[in-house]
Amino acid sequence: MGPVVPSPHLEMAQADDPARDFCLWSYPPVISPSGGLRSSNLLWQSLEAAGAPSEAFDLCREIRALVGPFSTVFGIKRHGATTSWELYFYDYQRFDRRWSANAVLDVAREFLGPMPDVDSRRPYFMFSFEFSVSMSEDPRPRCVDVYVGTGGDGISAGLCYSIESEGTTTLKNLYHFYDAQSQRDRAWRRLTESVRVDARSADPADANWPISAVCESIVVAHKRRCDGLYFTHLDIDQLIEFLAGADPRHPSLPFLRTERNRLRHLRHDVGLDLAAVDGRWVGGLTSFFGIL
Repeated sequence: MGPVVPSPHLEMAQADDPARDFCLWSYPPVISPSGGLRSSNLLWQSLEAAGAPSEAFDLCREIRALVGPFSTVFGIKRHGATTSWELYFYDYQRFDRRWSANAVLDVAREFLGPMPDVDSRRPYFMFSFEFSVSMSEDPRPRCVDVYVGTGGDGISAGLCYSIESEGTTTLKNLYHFYDAQSQRDRAWRRLTESVRVDARSADPADANWPISAVCESIVVAHKRRCDGLYFTHLDIDQLIEFLAGADPRHPSLPFLRTERNRLRHLRHDVGLDLAAVDGRWVGGLTSFFGIL
């Protein structure tokens, strides 16, 4: 493991920077990005705050050099005192691939060790992998997640499968997208259709549900060991409020508060895993996303 690198130079936004969310869908910036900071700074700052080794920075830079800027989604994931990162790669062409997933994974293997291949003949529209500060020393089995579309009844939905190091494929989660303005009640019903909580007495405050009134889309994910909620297109103040409420000691909060004005042009997507204790939700892993 290499030494911790000093803070990288801040990457300044340009007037023609694309504004993209965690699905790589475009949105109009809140204000002109000129004079602001690029979303990538959230990734660099989180790596530095966690004491990530230089290899973590090199991995992200080499990935960006391969697939191009503004083409990789990153997730900053926090559980207790542990931070990890996930990189997501979209290819909505499916069978008519723009580039090979395994070319990306070959870069990752240089830093993270063995990882399974992804068969380009499968109709996935996105794949991802996760890493932590320990990089290649991480004792957990390395896996690659792949996402395929499903849905119906006017709802966009998807399935996530994990391809594990020995080639085993397991279902990881099923998620549904809802418009926060017109389908908020449907999203709540979907969330409470769970054996983990009592739908009759479920407390919206336990699920940070009030923020659904100010977001653009709500994503409900039913996972193997918990349920998940994602809220899209928050402004910088709403992002800070979300993180401060879910994890008051989140190491990204000082940077977000200091640079809130230079991040104001961006929209932000967030996530919260909800475990259940005695039939009530308890917040666990938090995540927020950006574009590299």
